[in-house]
Amino acid sequence: MFAVLIVSLILSPITQAAPAQEPPARPFPFMQEMEQELRELRTQINDPTQNNSSLDLVRRMEQNSVGARNAVPPMIAKLPPAQQTPKIAAYKALMSKLIAQEQDLEKALRGGQNAKAVEILQAIVRTRQEGHDKFRPSRLGQPGSRGR
Repeated sequence: MFAVLIVSLILSPITQAAPAQEPPARPFPFMQEMEQELRELRTQINDPTQNNSSLDLVRRMEQNSVGARNAVPPMIAKLPPAQQTPKIAAYKALMSKLIAQEQDLEKALRGGQNAKAVEILQAIVRTRQEGHDKFRPSRLGQPGSRGR
């Protein structure tokens, strides 16, 4: 009996299944929300009477940007691990840039600087396009997407 216990203790680490590794989160759900918020912001950013609503949209957009920054685009996840590291770093750097722009947009709106907010929103749209060009495959199978 004692020998069976010893053998089972020795073999137990070998026979235990390795914990399943969860696939990395995808940024798509966060990006979908950001697209909707961006569309709404574009329609009201010039109107100072809409600043409270715009601030709410910017806060939601920033939360989604943080969620997306912590995710891994499928185009990167498909790469061999050695190639993923620099691509993930570049993706996170671009998302951090976007988050900083969103924070600048929030400051401009809080200060009632709607003209400046429009400029910042245009920069956000350029950053968005840069990210899509680098990290989102097009429907034609080539890097980037020209959808706006």
